[in-house]
Amino acid sequence: MSPTNKTWAQPKYKFLIPVNQELMRIFHLWKCKRFMQALTPQRKAVLEAKLCASELFRGKKKSYPASIPKPFQGDYVGIQKNPKLQKLVTTVPGNIEVAANVQRISKTDGKGTPTLFLLTKSNLALADSKGQVKSLVKLNEIDNVSVTKFSDGIFFIKLAQTATPGGKGGNDILLTSEHVIEIVARLHQAVLEMTKKKLNVQITDQFSVTFKKDPVAVKFVETSVQNGKGPVFKKKGSQMVEVHV
Repeated sequence: MSPTNKTWAQPKYKFLIPVNQELMRIFHLWKCKRFMQALTPQRKAVLEAKLCASELFRGKKKSYPASIPKPFQGDYVGIQKNPKLQKLVTTVPGNIEVAANVQRISKTDGKGTPTLFLLTKSNLALADSKGQVKSLVKLNEIDNVSVTKFSDGIFFIKLAQTATPGGKGGNDILLTSEHVIEIVARLHQAVLEMTKKKLNVQITDQFSVTFKKDPVAVKFVETSVQNGKGPVFKKKGSQMVEVHV
């Protein structure tokens, strides 16, 4: 009774083909309706996130096909069951939609720091291993998100010029995660729900990141040799950084 099951008997006589096709169409709609009615709110939310990911990344990012059979879990750290992280549940406004371990990339030397990424319907938070919030950003302060077209997990969150300076808002954020497809898809959904505007998601092999005060072009180069340590940053003068992924 799955909506994806296209099995349908062919009519014995040709003059019945139009009627048969209409019956097949009606039966398919009925199966879809039954399927939707049986979905739990949690399952429906996952399927909506999958659809969003498809619209954003299908045919545009190399790692997308591998993400299709993997279920979106949202919480990858067991935040609701981890006593050490319970404080975060009350510190970050809103219900946790995504909790995942990421690497926050230093814009000075390209090295990654283990970081906990949290997303609610209104805020994005980054916390350290002790559960201390280091950055807290309102979703309406995000200008755009950039990812590469390759199979890496790097994503760059650029804040709007009107974002609250200092405090826990911080500067533009450069991260990498094996869950980049889900994170960006759910972030896109949350921003749309909060602001009624689509998040600008850019898929490119070069974008501008502000290092200290000056913008620097970050260019991504796909390599055939994987070093097992993640992306490798190489400075190319004062205004260019190459990232081998």
